[in-house]
Amino acid sequence: MSNAARRDAPTGICQRNSVPGPRYTQDIDAVVWVDDADRAALLAAAADFGIRPRIDDALGFAGRSRVLLLSHDNGVPLDVSCGTLPFEHDLVQAAALLDVGGVMVRVARPEHLLVLKAVADRPRDHADIESLVRTHPDLDLAAARRVIAEFADALEQPDLVATFDRLTRRQR
Repeated sequence: MSNAARRDAPTGICQRNSVPGPRYTQDIDAVVWVDDADRAALLAAAADFGIRPRIDDALGFAGRSRVLLLSHDNGVPLDVSCGTLPFEHDLVQAAALLDVGGVMVRVARPEHLLVLKAVADRPRDHADIESLVRTHPDLDLAAARRVIAEFADALEQPDLVATFDRLTRRQR
């Protein structure tokens, strides 16, 4: 996965390392910047690392949803989003390197996680937003808010911004 690995940004790993204390997660989430035509090559390269599709016609599903549903031979599921949006490109380009057990992994920055968590808008994501703001006092909340507002407009979910404002105001 050498070329693909340099362009990915797992979000679950960064999340685990961005908030205090343990946080249980059942899967690994990642964003990759890969052309539609290169998804088959990505799957072939992933197989060399014990990562395989967890559904039939994984490429067809990814073509419709932009998500590759994979799992490692050890049973850990991986949800790999195939980025196409400018935000996802920025997320991948700005990813930081993190040493995970001697392996350097590109991980999403906390500001990008704020956006992902705000758009997901689940109770556990709200708690993660609060934790990120507490543990990273220098976050550019205004920049994150602008991106969240763009998503809120596109998704016709204006409450995303109000929820983000409420959650971040409580932590400041």
